[in-house]
Amino acid sequence: AYQIAQIVAIRFWQEFQQNKSTSFSVDLQPWRMNWLLGKRWSLLLDSTYNASPASMLMMIRLLTDIRQELFSERQLILCLGDMRELWSYSEDEHRSLAEHIVHADCLFLVGNEMKQYLIPALQKLWYAHWRIYRYEDSSELWSAVEQYLSEQQNLALVLCKWSQNTIFLEETVKQLLRYPSDVHKLCRQWDWWMNRKVIIS
Repeated sequence: AYQIAQIVAIRFWQEFQQNKSTSFSVDLQPWRMNWLLGKRWSLLLDSTYNASPASMLMMIRLLTDIRQELFSERQLILCLGDMRELWSYSEDEHRSLAEHIVHADCLFLVGNEMKQYLIPALQKLWYAHWRIYRYEDSSELWSAVEQYLSEQQNLALVLCKWSQNTIFLEETVKQLLRYPSDVHKLCRQWDWWMNRKVIIS
């Protein structure tokens, strides 16, 4: 942020006081990386606003490290949707995810890119097919995740991440919340988006 301010200052011929003590407060939007308490006392890491290959890998690695350091007894569950707008890079980027998620206890996937590219890549790495659940949209996904959690003895860490438009994985997060009052912490809950979700579905 400080470097951007310098660039803007130079562009408009403004003096930029580099020696001045400057403090910044940078707050992430809640849905970009937010911890929520889920059903069956699961911990949900909500990052459903969007997804690029870099952010997808970062969140997977982050949750993996958190599990290893703090919650080794919890299952690692990844709820992932297509990364959109990658064009000719889409196949390679979705396939490359496979080697980074083979340590997950269970995968819940949404979207055609995950089906066409990620799942075959996982099969080549001998990831157990019975650990993979794939659905067309988030309305099918949440009940499957909830049922899975109810059948497990161990608690879980759950990552939810995808790219927007027609998947709406935040609706899965909404159904998995232990406390419905936390719904205001989710993305795309205002009227315009809720109406659009009804039209698309």
